[in-house]
Amino acid sequence: MRRLGVVTTSLRPRDNRALQSWMTRARSSTAASCSNKSAESNESMTIHANKVPLTGATPSSAVCQPQHVDAEEKEFCSKSPPVKELTEAELDLIRNGLDEATRVLPGQPILERFVHHNPLERFEHMPFTDAVKHVHELERYMTSGERAFELMHIDPRKRVNEAISDLAMSFLDRGAVKWRSTNLNRGFLYFFATLEGLGLAPWRRLARSTARTALDELNKNNHLEGEEQQQAADAHVAERIVYKYLQYFGIPKNEITDSIRASLLEVRGWAAMFDRMARHPDEAPDGTAVRLVDLMAVRAILMRSSITSICGKLGKSKDELAEWIKSAPKLRKKKSGSKGDDLWMPHTSAIAYVDQQAEWRESYEANIEQALLEAIGDREVAKPSTIRPKLQVWACIDDREESFRRHIEEANPIHIETFGVPGFFGLPFLYKPWDGREQLVQAPVGHSVYTLKHTLQEIEHPDWKDDNQKLQSRQKALAQISVLWERFSFSPVLSLLLCFAAPISCMRLFVTPYAPTLKRRLNDKFENAVLPKMHTVFKTDFSEEEAAELLARVIKDIGARNRLAPLIVVMGHGSTSRNNPYHNAYQCGACQGQDGGPNARLCAQFGNDVRIRAMLASKHDIHIPDDTHFVAGNHNTTSDVVDFYDQDAVPESHKTRFAQTKRILRLAGAQNALERSKRFFQHQFANPEDAQEHTKNRSTELSQIRPELNHATNVAVIVGRRDLTKNRFLDRRAFLSSYDPFEDDDNGTSLERVLTPALLVGSGINLEYFFSTANVKVHGAGTKVPLNVVGNIGVLQGTTGDLRLGLPSQMTEMHTPSRSHYFIDSPVDRLEKVLKRNPNLMNIVRNEWVKVIVRDPETNQFLKQHNGKYIPISSETSDIIVDYTHHQRFGYALARKETLFYRAATIGMLFAWVGPIALQYGLLDGATTAVSVGAFLDAMSLDLLLSNPRGAIIATCATALSLPVLAFSRQYLHGEYVYPRFQALTVALLFGFNIVATAPTLMAALNGWSLFGFASVFLIGIYNERPTVRNNTTFVFAGYRLSDFCMLMAAIFAAPGAEVPAQIAALGIVDPGQIVAAGLLLAAFFKSSQFPLTTLFARSMEGPTPSSALGYAGLSAHLGVVLLATTMPMWIGYDFARITLTCGGLTTAVFSGLVCKIRADRKGAVAYATSGTIGLIMVVLAAGYGDVALLLSFGHAAFRIMQILRAPGIIQDNVKWKAALGGKLPWPITPPNALFRLAWFCRRIDTDFHLLHVLRSVSRDYPEPWNLTRVQQWIITAVVVLLCGAPYTPVAFGLEHEIMELAMTRPFEAIALAFAHFAVSVILMRLLLARVLHSSRFHRQYTKSSRA
Repeated sequence: MRRLGVVTTSLRPRDNRALQSWMTRARSSTAASCSNKSAESNESMTIHANKVPLTGATPSSAVCQPQHVDAEEKEFCSKSPPVKELTEAELDLIRNGLDEATRVLPGQPILERFVHHNPLERFEHMPFTDAVKHVHELERYMTSGERAFELMHIDPRKRVNEAISDLAMSFLDRGAVKWRSTNLNRGFLYFFATLEGLGLAPWRRLARSTARTALDELNKNNHLEGEEQQQAADAHVAERIVYKYLQYFGIPKNEITDSIRASLLEVRGWAAMFDRMARHPDEAPDGTAVRLVDLMAVRAILMRSSITSICGKLGKSKDELAEWIKSAPKLRKKKSGSKGDDLWMPHTSAIAYVDQQAEWRESYEANIEQALLEAIGDREVAKPSTIRPKLQVWACIDDREESFRRHIEEANPIHIETFGVPGFFGLPFLYKPWDGREQLVQAPVGHSVYTLKHTLQEIEHPDWKDDNQKLQSRQKALAQISVLWERFSFSPVLSLLLCFAAPISCMRLFVTPYAPTLKRRLNDKFENAVLPKMHTVFKTDFSEEEAAELLARVIKDIGARNRLAPLIVVMGHGSTSRNNPYHNAYQCGACQGQDGGPNARLCAQFGNDVRIRAMLASKHDIHIPDDTHFVAGNHNTTSDVVDFYDQDAVPESHKTRFAQTKRILRLAGAQNALERSKRFFQHQFANPEDAQEHTKNRSTELSQIRPELNHATNVAVIVGRRDLTKNRFLDRRAFLSSYDPFEDDDNGTSLERVLTPALLVGSGINLEYFFSTANVKVHGAGTKVPLNVVGNIGVLQGTTGDLRLGLPSQMTEMHTPSRSHYFIDSPVDRLEKVLKRNPNLMNIVRNEWVKVIVRDPETNQFLKQHNGKYIPISSETSDIIVDYTHHQRFGYALARKETLFYRAATIGMLFAWVGPIALQYGLLDGATTAVSVGAFLDAMSLDLLLSNPRGAIIATCATALSLPVLAFSRQYLHGEYVYPRFQALTVALLFGFNIVATAPTLMAALNGWSLFGFASVFLIGIYNERPTVRNNTTFVFAGYRLSDFCMLMAAIFAAPGAEVPAQIAALGIVDPGQIVAAGLLLAAFFKSSQFPLTTLFARSMEGPTPSSALGYAGLSAHLGVVLLATTMPMWIGYDFARITLTCGGLTTAVFSGLVCKIRADRKGAVAYATSGTIGLIMVVLAAGYGDVALLLSFGHAAFRIMQILRAPGIIQDNVKWKAALGGKLPWPITPPNALFRLAWFCRRIDTDFHLLHVLRSVSRDYPEPWNLTRVQQWIITAVVVLLCGAPYTPVAFGLEHEIMELAMTRPFEAIALAFAHFAVSVILMRLLLARVLHSSRFHRQYTKSSRA
């Protein structure tokens, strides 16, 4: 099928069987047409990796050209059986296996359309506890890769998963890359097969051979007519590859499903996204064929290649490989825990508290149940009053509206009523906004672009055409400026122009953390002055009969038919935030993660339409009084501000009442902000006005990682009359859905309409929070702090690895994993009739995915549902809310500690600025004996500083860039266990930088150079529990240590009187200055991500976003430039140095400039772009313009820091830009195929050759860290850092002294000693990260007394 320009093929067995007979005939004709090619030999189907053309012939034309093959590939080809068609039974095994395996995959949409859902929703037909255990058992089956790891102790899966991530992020990209491939319409397997030959990694030799064979098979389908037929044939090739892989490893037929499931679970996130896009083609990239079987096939090719490569190095025969792996256990051992499995994991946030531990869950659920029973009570609830209220507010059932409704009612409890209505207000439609955004689904889960019958189009108001055109043109102009900035930043040449915008970049950098209120107000004033207000109307295809029917349902369901107020506010809700990849997760769940404003506005429009009112009266017996007016509004749940639509349509008779209503809602918003602020531990407020100013800032601050707490703490859904809970403080923990049981029939017609969205949406929200809290590792996204937006579809932790699904820890740290309690005000038999008509609702209720308690409206008795029986229960407590004060006290104490750390770090940074300047410039040489401040100042020596202020200026600029990043991190890292360590390491980073900048000699700069490297490494490895972090940290450490030794050699031979040793002179090097120049260049290149270490910055993006910004967009990125600029006289006179610097810089600019165009992860793309720009700054240095290079570096650092700090918000930015530009961005473009392949070839050079491959070949992986206490970890860490040669330590001094002595007499021994220490230090660092350091050293140890 083709939808919205997306090519997709279903892989379900029921859908493809009809094509099999046709494919057999087609393949026969294809084989005949290619017989002349296949007649040569099996070897003729392969191409040597080094001879894959980058230009000229296309991959398909190159496939059948005979080429040289090496021995291993020839052996493989000779032993590979000829490709044959699979039987119908074999096809069914693969297809049914895939279909069954996908049940364990969560159905999370792309982030732009995020909707809360139950990660185990495909098991809701089973009882809750049984389903959890069942899924856990399903996940115990081990893949061939894991079983090989059990035997070899070298994990073949890590590099496979990294390769899958690299390929999948580019293939599934929705606008993050600047260049895209031309062949995405053929599927992931074809995409992989055309690019695999560009690689050079030895372990992927077999994969390259298999890819060439697969490409040949796929190209046989080129002549097929009809897109669906070609897609089905391509899928058939993938199915054969998967089947052959399973056969090779001897997987029995009855375990094929288990094996496929296990393989997909090892890349759970990517597999889930492939499956989601295959099922929902509107979420897939345009023109891309997304098939899950392709992912399985590519992974099978890579996994077999990885296992075979490792076994070959261990001396294992390929013929015995399968039998050997089969000797390993099939099932993973059960992990002991409080529940007997690994569902329950410690939370990753320091704010999380004891209630989130597994042993508290059942008692907590019981406490919630009792508290809610007491809150609702068994008192008789009077029927609705006949007195007509003066104001009614229809709000969403959302738990965030519970407190807002309460504060509205408190303004006038008698004359103000509020109702809870699902946020789509009973109006499901497709919405086409006027501002150019894509078509949106404004309806609960279950509706889609393919099933909705109605469309709502927002068009400009005819009376405000000029203003709307001005607004559109000015928004477009602003978007064009932003897009131009973005495009320039990814061009090495054009990005130099942005460096001259340093004043703008610095102002943004400083205002963002230090003056958020000023920034927000200035932005508001700018928008009010420049952008006219938007005036639009709706154009809809709802008929009057349909509109009346839908509005009548809402009025009847909430029980307001006979008592409509003179003014009714229909209030949708949405959320605004900046720099938040989960922006849509904060929106209305009943509108599938979109703003509910359009639904509220349409509902009000229907209510005010006289023709619809007449139809309501004649056909539905609902009489809306003539003096009733509906006004639509939208509640911003972050800022607690309500914006109103169509205010100019309010009649004169209602303007006074409307003004009073706006005042009531404004005061209620302020009171609500004050109530919410009690959970904002960093801020405490005494009055509502200050609290609301803060919430307004939270909605716009880039550093605010928690714009609001969203649905955290949700534990209940109450379906009934408002009088059940009115004047009850429910602490924002309950969804409130209005339903009047006395206005319903015995079949529960209204109850069904009310309960369906409340149960589907509410349970989805609750269960996603439940599982994301209970097991962050499996069902959660981890902390937001290092998140990296990838492909505009999801997030990674760091720069590679699996796509992270679920909710981040900042959204769940305040939540306690408890199933939601549904209190339903209805007779039992009425509820049972509704459940019997709705199997999905029946499964959720009967299998206790939620707890259901029925309140009989006649007897006021509570009955608890269990296994289809309703058991009477009553309250046994006097509390109407579960106590929260223990968590609150803990949170405030944590925030106070963080404030102390932040202040200490700020003082430390000021010292890191002043200290090196004072020491290196000798400012204190004559002031040490001063006895007063005046004498101290008089004695200071400023001569050296005034004669050569460059170093002091550089240190001042570096400090000016560092302080706002530190301030940014105060909120961004709030609640992180690593917060104190981050603060200390950033101070050390700046201190090392400033020492280098101000050092009068290379020897004086040496310790600062090394200190910077060690601080940087520990910032990168701060989340070392992830394998990719350990690998990339080791890589960076190795590069930095090489840089340190190059710097040491330069310092040795730059010393006065240094001479070239005879052994070196014999090589023709007689000038020590040549060694100094070479050492400086290499030291700078290794630390500045220049060729051949162009991947260094990208691999450094594993740490917190602020450290990535400060280090690898700011200080580390430009430390090499600072070194070369301040030592220019030492190298500028050597032609080889200038030529090397020029060539290296240009090579890096071209290399990184190409790679950044195809990187789909935001931080990785910016890292390569940064490297490319620095390459050109190096060229400026080679030309002799040192001061110009420093000026460019400062401007470059300022705008790159902001670019990284803003990286999490790139999805929001793209949506905004795309809308303003008429629905299309200027990227991605499709470059010539040769250019795209060249960019990918450069990318593969970076991924295929680096030190980690050497380490993996000579050492084994570490399966688990040692079980060490916190003190033991710190002691071992100190010893390892000491042995690795950290600066200012005895080992460092001794090593430097020994190398200095040897360098002058026995230089080759000095080099050997340096490399020996380098090898030992790298291995020790890898050991430290893998076996010693573990996040458990930060976690609190919870006990029963923790709550006291």
